[in-house]
Amino acid sequence: MKLGILGFPTVGGSGMMASRIAIEFGKKGYDVTLFSYNEPFYITKRNRKYINLEVIQPIDYSLFNLSGQPIELLTASSIVKAFKENKIELVHAHYAIPFATSLFLAKQMQPIPTVLTFHGSDVHLFGNQWYSPLVRKALLSMDATTAVSNFLSKLALKTYRIPPPQTIYNFIDTNLFHSNYPSIKPEHIETLLVHASNFRPIKNVLKAVQDYDKVCREYPDTELWLIGHGPTCASVKEYVQKNGLEKHVKFLGLRRDIPQLFSSSDILLSPSIMESFGLTIAEAMSSETAIWASNVGGIPEVVKHGENGFLFPLDDQQTSISYLRTLLDDKLLLRKFKKQGRRRIEEYFTVEKIIQQYETLYYSLL
Repeated sequence: MKLGILGFPTVGGSGMMASRIAIEFGKKGYDVTLFSYNEPFYITKRNRKYINLEVIQPIDYSLFNLSGQPIELLTASSIVKAFKENKIELVHAHYAIPFATSLFLAKQMQPIPTVLTFHGSDVHLFGNQWYSPLVRKALLSMDATTAVSNFLSKLALKTYRIPPPQTIYNFIDTNLFHSNYPSIKPEHIETLLVHASNFRPIKNVLKAVQDYDKVCREYPDTELWLIGHGPTCASVKEYVQKNGLEKHVKFLGLRRDIPQLFSSSDILLSPSIMESFGLTIAEAMSSETAIWASNVGGIPEVVKHGENGFLFPLDDQQTSISYLRTLLDDKLLLRKFKKQGRRRIEEYFTVEKIIQQYETLYYSLL
């Protein structure tokens, strides 16, 4: 099959999964073209050989430097061009906005099968905006839609009033995310806590720091490492400096060695306001890192409370801090959570299981 995958080039769950799905199908021998408007962050020299990368070309005109590129038009045109020249048989887009509209436009030119995967904020953040009726029109033209959790599937059904999307979870490469990397945890640190995100407001990074602030002086042999960068990074740094946490909280910025960082860590802090799946949570579980997370969205479909992590009500700081103390105090429980997390990923969220589900879906549409 000649397959087209469409996604964002930026750091984030939808862009990551678009790149990884393209790579995995390329490894299986499919002829895969990955469409994006820039070089994707997750495409490296090592995995580039598995795909054809089609960087969507911008219009070189001063007007669009001010107003922004007409990305829906350019993306649709790139898909039609690839259909004509390379005989692409199916296109799978990741994230509804703007890609549902791009696929809708492409289908007006060529009757190509299309799949659209919802990833989260394209539903719960943008699904009830003034432009949503147009997005719904585009979504109704898709041959199939999927969502990365049952929670998100139900929400997309309700929000866009479309047929229920099929739930196909995100996958984790267990050969990449594991616990056998050489540890980079400092010798003086017994328990290493970590957070990884794009630092958008919805990730609620400040709560992770604030809750850790309540306990860190009781546990001087701990540190919290913050991985990533984004809009709230400045305010989090300001809190750390204002409260004298520089010795306890480290900012690592954007990193490509996430698997080794997770492998070296003991507890992942993920107090998101909303998560449709929780990709970093699943990656950490695969790396045998215990989970401390908010009980929201699709997270309970990944983390089983009391088995491989603790889930707390978002507005209950007393409970969230109590769970954090328990993880820091009870080493046997911490070890149990680590092992159980890995087992859950191996049972439900492996590359092989999820790619097979997409493969079955693709062939059903041809």
